[in-house]
Formats: sequence, C-alpha cells, structure tokens
Amino acid sequence: MNKSNRPASVVVRFGIAALLIGFAGCGGDGGGTGKGGTTGTAGRGGTTGTAGTTGGAGRGGTTGTAGANAGTTGTAGATAGTTGTGGAAAGTTGTAGRGGTTGTAGTGGAAAGTTGTAGRGGTTGTAGRGGTTGTAGTGGAAGTTPPACGTPGQPCCAARVCNNGGCCIGANNGTCTAAGATCTGSGTSGMCTAGSCQNGTTACGAATQPCCGAVDGGTGTTCTGPGAICTAGTCSACGATGQACCSGTAANECQSGRSCQTVDGGQSCQLCGADGQACCPGSTCNAGLGCSNPPGTATPAVCANCGGVGEPCCQGAGTGGIVACGAGLACQAGADGGEACQPCGGSGQACCSTGGNGGCSTGFLCVNPPGPTTPAACQPCGGSGQACCNGANECGANLSCQAGDGGDACRPCGGENQECCSTGNACGTGLGCANPPGTGPNICLMCGALNATCCPGDTCQPGGACNTADGGMTCTTCGGAGELCCPATGGGAGTCDIASLRCIDPAGTTTPARCQACGAMGQPCCGSGTIATGTCNTGLACGQIATGVVCVMP
Repeated sequence: MNKSNRPASVVVRFGIAALLIGFAGCGGDGGGTGKGGTTGTAGRGGTTGTAGTTGGAGRGGTTGTAGANAGTTGTAGATAGTTGTGGAAAGTTGTAGRGGTTGTAGTGGAAAGTTGTAGRGGTTGTAGRGGTTGTAGTGGAAGTTPPACGTPGQPCCAARVCNNGGCCIGANNGTCTAAGATCTGSGTSGMCTAGSCQNGTTACGAATQPCCGAVDGGTGTTCTGPGAICTAGTCSACGATGQACCSGTAANECQSGRSCQTVDGGQSCQLCGADGQACCPGSTCNAGLGCSNPPGTATPAVCANCGGVGEPCCQGAGTGGIVACGAGLACQAGADGGEACQPCGGSGQACCSTGGNGGCSTGFLCVNPPGPTTPAACQPCGGSGQACCNGANECGANLSCQAGDGGDACRPCGGENQECCSTGNACGTGLGCANPPGTGPNICLMCGALNATCCPGDTCQPGGACNTADGGMTCTTCGGAGELCCPATGGGAGTCDIASLRCIDPAGTTTPARCQACGAMGQPCCGSGTIATGTCNTGLACGQIATGVVCVMP
C-alpha cells in the first residue's frame, strides 16, 4: 500500500463524517404514520340455546364464535421524531350466528323444599351457523321440605350432627341437646361438651370414645357426637364416604351427597346423585338427571339422562318397567318406535298422568277417541259446543253442561226456553226457572214474577216464593219477618233475609214455613234450632221446654 495516500483518505473520511453530523443537527423528520391492522373477519356463531326454567337451567346451544383476532398493530414510525400514529383498533367482533329455535320452557317444581331435579338443555348448536337448539328440559318435581334440624330440641341433622357442639341423643335420628346442657336419656349423663357426654367421670359418645350408657363396668350402646355410631362399645366414625352408615332414616344415614349402599356384601356411605351413581334419598339426582329404577329387586335405582324433554323415559319401580318423566311431561311413543318424554297437558298434547281435567291444563279435557291406535289427547273444553270440563266449573259463563247428540257438551243456558243454568238454576232477567212434570231438564220461562203466576213446579223468580196457601197460584215476597221462607238454592230448608229470623215450619199443619223472630228470651233458637248448635242472644242458651227448643236463661 502507498503510505503517501493515507492523509488524503483520512481527510475524505473526516469530511463525510462532518456532513453526516451536519445533517443530524438539522433535526430528523418524524417517522411515517403506522398502517392500521386489518379488521378481523367476523365469525358466524350459533346462538345460545334457551335454558330450562325452574328446577335448574337447561344447557343451551354453544355461544357463537367470537370475531377474529384484533388487527395487527401498525408498524411503528422510524427513528423518534414526531410519534407515529398507532395501529388501528381491534377487529370488529364477528356477527353472531343465527339462533336455534327456542326450547320449550321447563315446568317448575311443586311445593317448596329440596330443589327438584333441574331441566336438561337441548343439543348444543354447532359453532358458526348454529344448529337448532334442543328444547329445554322441564324441572323435576320439587322434593319434600326437609324438617328443621340441628338446634336444641330439634331432630339431629344428617349423620347425627347438631349445631354448635350439641349432642345427638336418642334412637333413630335422635334429638339435639345444647352444648353446656345436661345429657339425659339413652343412658347418658354429665354435661354435653363438643358432642360428648359422660359415663360417670369418663367422657363418652364422641368418635373414638367409649359408647355412653355403660352400667357397672358394662358396655354402653349410645353415641352422641357428630358422625359417630356405637360399634362393640366404641364410637366409630360414620356418614362420610366409605364409612359405616349412621343410624336414622335414609336421609340421615350419611352426609349430604351420599347414601347408604350395599358394597362388597356390607353397607357403607357412598356418593350418590351423579350419572351412573345410585339415586340419593328421596329418588333425587344432580341437576340434569333423572332417577331410573329398573324392574326387579336386585337392580338399584340409578341416576341417568332420562325424564327430560326428548330424553328416554326413566324406569319406575315394579314389574314391567313403569316409565316416568318430569313434571309436565309424559312418556310417549316416537316416530322411531321408541319412547321419550314429551310435553303433555296442553292443547293437542298427550294427557299427563296426573293433574285435573284428566291430566290436562285448565281449559282442556283429556279426550280418548275410539280406536286402539288413537291416543288420548287434551282438547279444549268449557266453551260453547265443546266438551264439559271436569270439576265445579264445567262450562263458561251463560253455558251449562247439557246432554245432546254426541254426548254431553257446553251449550247456552238461561235464555227463554233454554235450560236453566246449573249455578243456582239461574235464568235471565224476567225469567223463572220452571220445573215441568217429567224427567226433562228445568227450563227458563216467562213466569214466576212477584204477584204473578208461579212457574210449573211451584217455583218463582229470585226474591219470591210460591204461596201454596192459594193453591200455588201466586208468587209473593219472601225472607222477611212473617213472610214465606225463600227457597234454598239446590233445595233444603228455606232461608230468611237476616240472622235474627229463622224459617220455621209448624209441625203437623198445612201452614207453610215462614220467617219468625228468634234468639230472644222465649223465642225459638236461631240457626239450626237445636240445643247442640242453635244460637241465642247474649246471656241466653237453647233449652228444651214443653213447647219446644227456645232461648232460656242458662
């Protein structure tokens, strides 16, 4: 290398460096604006399936897939100067998928108490475009309200537990004695302390302690502590999973969520209520499951996916596999030849196995058409021309259940020449309910007004009575003092307008019954008129005298 050229090259290098420093001194331009992230493509999700109602929510369809990830953040600007604009906002959330058909709501549990088994959800819709959501399961029937337990004087709770260190004393479920109180009964004595009583001066009754009740060095038989049972003179633990069953009813033998089951030839507390496990006491299972009890004595009842809408029918106790479904459901044959639980009791639906109107909702009646292949179904009732409903209100207003072609049906009543309405033999204004001779029905006719001719059958319009003294020709006012007694609705003894009058029929005469004053000294007793149930004014009582039962001084 020619060393004579070195100074020149050094000069050139310093010159370039100076130029660069000069440019830097002038200040760099701001970084370019960052490009915003691309908006995420929206996914199409299936909507959530409708859950079952009371008794526990059904499992709905899966929620639609959310939108794609947020857009990529914009690239930062070049070397710091003016700060580059940030990346665009996150991608728009994907549009929700089209929802499946809403499931039929589950029926709620009957009476309060232990919560009935919850409904089961329909089949989950596929993500993206949602599949049709299965109908929601109905809630299981509500269990019996458990009795209060655990406080002094109340029954012991499950596994013989008492609150706040109390002692459980007595056979079966036992009764709670408060901590600090004296242990009495079943051979116990001493003070209750943390579930333990005493044999003389020796603590007894709690787990690992001697059983209480030992006399003269003998062996006691009573345990008082929580989760303790007497075995060969010693209180052993009971009630937990794998432990011995405690004494008491089925619901009290084990801790919650467990039942006393036969295992390996013996009995112990085991888990219950889950799918495939034994049913818990009271034939209850976890939410979404039904208790299926196949026929036969050797097959225990187990919890399974049965009894809900569209699910297989649970099997009940007894030979032949009696089938069962949740409340508001009935076991019905399906198109594939099998049987499943489907809604019942509504219009056109199968009749439920229980309930009024033959297992139908209000306003419907279970009708069983002729033919072996036509099942009974709930049909509207109570309207004009419809079948008569069961119970006291068979038909709607101004209708009564009448015989006719095709059987009994609700037909108009109360008008002229129509049948009298069944409630109180009522007719329209200005009409009386006549009872013509023969076996036919009572008919509304233009008769029976006050001071007018009585209707056939010696009847009058409301507020009047047929005066038989004139041969039954005239309707007169009734119910007042000295007036004829008004006819009682549906027959029976006549009535008067006020409580201080009583309808009295003079015995052995043809004189018609009239309303007479009652209740005062010497007057007939009011009400029934008998010594046992008749009534008098204050300070008087019904008594027998020569002329009959009257009010006298007691």
